[in-house]
Amino acid sequence: MFYPIITFFITISIVNAINITDGLDGLA
Repeated sequence: MFYPIITFFITISIVNAINITDGLDGLA
């Protein structure tokens, strides 16, 4: 039952990491 929740947080963390890298690239 916990697998959907874990995958949900993993996808959020991946999206957040991509957004942070895109933001840094935009500032650089």
